[in-house]
Amino acid sequence: MTTSSSNGKRTLQCSGAISVTVGDVKASKEVEFAVQKSADGKLSVSVTPFQF
Repeated sequence: MTTSSSNGKRTLQCSGAISVTVGDVKASKEVEFAVQKSADGKLSVSVTPFQF
């Protein structure tokens, strides 16, 4: 889900969920990340540090 955007900085702030199942154990975590497009068209992604 996109939480904010900036056309001037070419940046999207996003939030998403990841989940994993190992045997009978399930875990999920919401992750916040940003996607930025530079003037030369390259994309970079940064993830807010998180811990399970």
